[in-house]
Amino acid sequence: HSNFMADNYLERKMAEHQANRPVAAPKSRAADSARRRAEDSVLAGYGNTSVYIDSPALDAATLAAVRLLRRLGLRVAFSALDAPDAHKQGTALAQETGSRFYPGSTAPQAVVDNLAAHWSGPDAVVTLGTGRCAGLWPDRVRHISIGTDRLDAVSPDVLARCVALGVHPVLGPAIEALL
Repeated sequence: HSNFMADNYLERKMAEHQANRPVAAPKSRAADSARRRAEDSVLAGYGNTSVYIDSPALDAATLAAVRLLRRLGLRVAFSALDAPDAHKQGTALAQETGSRFYPGSTAPQAVVDNLAAHWSGPDAVVTLGTGRCAGLWPDRVRHISIGTDRLDAVSPDVLARCVALGVHPVLGPAIEALL
């Protein structure tokens, strides 16, 4: 008789618990599949895109852009002018993200030559603020320049997303044509 009472008690408590708990919508495999396909198609759109970020500093915008582009699967190289700890920070970021880092002491032409040897050059060059390698890249390389005034006007995450859209092989030129 006591086991029966305990079972009723547990059933009542479980019913109360379930009544108070928000019911999650059942996951739809079709919805999950559609979301994955959409993400994959966006990521696939970058292909084997390589990007060089030419920045005067390892500021929050540069860090966010490098991390986002690597997360999207792009090959990324970046440089920053020498500043206290810039070499150490740049090397750490390169190791963390699997990107290439060129310290500010590296001559601009050496950066161009090295990327030409490793990737046949980048597909896009993003200049954040004042760049050092302007005019050294072949014409086939897309150039995206974001002035210092704009760097200060938006958050680093928003800027990183703008860079990601700008370097996209299809979306970038389409957005550029609208501007």
